[in-house]
Amino acid sequence: MRDSSLGRERGFTLVELVTILVVAAILAAVAAPRFFSRQAFEERGFYDQVLATLRYAQRVAIAERREVCVALTASTVSLSLNPSTTSGAACSAAVNDPGSSTPYAIAVPAGLTLALAFPNPSFRFNGLGQPVSNAGALLGDQTITVTGSDARSVTVWGQTGYVQ
Repeated sequence: MRDSSLGRERGFTLVELVTILVVAAILAAVAAPRFFSRQAFEERGFYDQVLATLRYAQRVAIAERREVCVALTASTVSLSLNPSTTSGAACSAAVNDPGSSTPYAIAVPAGLTLALAFPNPSFRFNGLGQPVSNAGALLGDQTITVTGSDARSVTVWGQTGYVQ
């Protein structure tokens, strides 16, 4: 098509088209793997799940006025309830998943590790929502690290039990 005012045709030259294709190919080669890799999404999703699990455990402890045990293993994060009002008793009652009668537990996805920065990989929330040891002693801040391609930390504050 000819542009009558300028006397030349409209459109792209072959050099411009090839340049655009080369730039698009470079962007696709660099950016595409990030969009199609699920690992980053799974890591962030599991981190958010751990955060929600700890907040749920604290809320159950406050609502029930009993200790809720948080057990961290290489493959799961699980919650159980101390059926006794005695601090430090065995946590033998299951905390159920909201809306169902199955025990609350989340599985650690492949490629991720979970670590509690404390010698014992478990702790409890007392009836006030504070983190305590299995013997019932008030603990300081607890840090749980979710490690995959990068590390994210969840902190449970010792005095308040706030999960951040």
